[in-house]
Amino acid sequence: MPVSVDENTAVTEQKMTPEYATAHQKERLDNSLYSVSRLDAWQYYKQAHELSDARHNYLKNQVRSVIVDKLGQERYKAFDELMIKKSDGAEKVQVDLHHSVGSKYALKGEDVLEFNIAGSGYRYPRMEHKGMTAWKDTDEYRDKELKIRWYNRIRPFTWLPGVKTKSRIEEINANREKMNRRIEEIYGKRADEKVKGRTLRHLRKKESVNDRGATKTRYYLRGPHKYNIGKYSEDHLEEYILELGKSTLKNRLDSMEKLSDDAIGKEKPIHIMIQGHSRGGVASVLGAMRLKRWIADNHPRLLNKVRFDLIQYDPVAGGPENFGYNAEVDHDPADKKLAVKDPRYMSLGGDADTTVIYSMHTDHPVFFTPQKVKNPKRMIITMADHGVNLNQVDFSREEDVSRITYLAEKNGKVEAFRSSGLNELDEGIYFCDDHNNLIRLKSLEEFDAIAKPLLKGAHFQGSRHEVIRSSVEAWFSGRGKQKDTEKEEEELQQSTAKDTDKQITDIEGTVRGIAEDASEMLKALEGMQKDGHKNSREYQAMHDALLRASRLDPSRDSLSSVEKALDEMDSASREYQRTHTGMFKATKGYGAERLRLSKDSQELVSTARDALEGISKGAARYNVINSLHTKEYKSVSGHKENGPVKSVKLSDIEAGAKKGAAAAGRKRSKSIAGTNKTMEMKPMDL
Repeated sequence: MPVSVDENTAVTEQKMTPEYATAHQKERLDNSLYSVSRLDAWQYYKQAHELSDARHNYLKNQVRSVIVDKLGQERYKAFDELMIKKSDGAEKVQVDLHHSVGSKYALKGEDVLEFNIAGSGYRYPRMEHKGMTAWKDTDEYRDKELKIRWYNRIRPFTWLPGVKTKSRIEEINANREKMNRRIEEIYGKRADEKVKGRTLRHLRKKESVNDRGATKTRYYLRGPHKYNIGKYSEDHLEEYILELGKSTLKNRLDSMEKLSDDAIGKEKPIHIMIQGHSRGGVASVLGAMRLKRWIADNHPRLLNKVRFDLIQYDPVAGGPENFGYNAEVDHDPADKKLAVKDPRYMSLGGDADTTVIYSMHTDHPVFFTPQKVKNPKRMIITMADHGVNLNQVDFSREEDVSRITYLAEKNGKVEAFRSSGLNELDEGIYFCDDHNNLIRLKSLEEFDAIAKPLLKGAHFQGSRHEVIRSSVEAWFSGRGKQKDTEKEEEELQQSTAKDTDKQITDIEGTVRGIAEDASEMLKALEGMQKDGHKNSREYQAMHDALLRASRLDPSRDSLSSVEKALDEMDSASREYQRTHTGMFKATKGYGAERLRLSKDSQELVSTARDALEGISKGAARYNVINSLHTKEYKSVSGHKENGPVKSVKLSDIEAGAKKGAAAAGRKRSKSIAGTNKTMEMKPMDL
């Protein structure tokens, strides 16, 4: 039964409510697990060594085979363990899925502005997983039925480009209303906004405000004209991103400008998320750079409150347009002057989350040299065609057909990434195999080892290969060889398990030694013959300092407590010695004994302080340099009770401890000396 106009209006109005927006965003994020089907080992390896797509038939080798041959089977260990079914294991296993980042921001109460720019010749971004190809002759919104002209009836004329047959027009007219509803459902209502005197009749807009007060606005822009001319040229698309961004953000930024600096600091950030394919990928980054420049020029106080997320899908300016920023762009130049050199553009900088996805060898032999992108946070290199999987569908879950989903290692395990979630990958250079597993590379040499055999016999497109290699080279030269973080952390944990207990025991032993020595000196002080000075202020201070030091307990007191006790002992013993020097000389042996007691106290303080200072300096230095973990602990230096766990290199601690031991010659101080290994400082109370 057809739906009435009133019912359609009611549904539309319901979708505009904050409650509906929140529920829709929650629904998307609730679906944050991805099901991976498991296979028997022989089935899995057979599938893994078969090409998954006929588009790859120009390759001489399979991607996985080359990666295993050149980089070793170890790179697939985590993937294989996940996907091979155990004898008593489940048929499917679920992993964390990263996606719908815009909804995630909105549910935090943060405003989101999104742009999605189609590739050349496409009216809307591709949505094959929703049954929309968005190609000009099929998925098109039509205000009126098409009329059948005389030339639509004559066959020779219908062979001409752009001339439809009578039957094709009848088919389009019959499905017009259904197609129009489908387009509005996926891409939103026509905005028909006028920008720079040009009416954008293919502009689509979705906007909602959830119950957290966050506004989420998304624009879908038609891709550039295939000849890059007219109002849909790449240059004009840059302008549209800028002008639409300005009109959307203006009121919010103007209201924030009225706030004090402290109040601005408490405001939630605004997120600008842009994705673009092909020429749309070039327009996406340049539009983002123009928008950032406008914010920097007009709202400099708010620049750090606007966050950019960018994903470029095989950005290609094409043919004669391949020059200037179209040919090369730097997301985060080392020379900050270059970031603002052009009065129209400003580099996105290190705070932006950026990803570029390249096709290493496309289905277009000429005029498809990509834009050289320098310093993105992450780069994904595929052997797919120019569509870089935007034209593919993930059918692994029958109940939820989606875009292609990638698997990659993160947090020491394999997780899934899709669309905007790609910006949640760990930073790095990734090579995508035939089954959409992302293998992270450690160096330019590893890239060469994979690319050369894969491209052997792949003719033409040499300039594309060179641009991509140059982008990879620039990435590694800016960061040095990428560390294998997961392996480092595993080795760190193993080293920690072996060494930490011993190190803590040694340090605890030193603190106990301080307490024992202080206790012995306290007994000597109390055992002296009574004299007129026994009840003096200096004597009482010395007695109290030794008493507190004798009660130090490493299972209870932090190093700050130890340092405080040492300060008190140092101050009391010096004052005691200065005040009673005359009495010591007059009483000879008795005075000499007391003088020796005071000097012993100072020696103990000096020895312990040197040792503890070595520990503190070593910890402080490496706490700044190394930050691999985020657990809570009581800092070794005693100055921060709840800092993040850092890696501490024991060679510096050892040097400080040995210095203290050499100064006093005390055996206990030597117990602090550690090994030249790296350890993770566990939570402890000293």
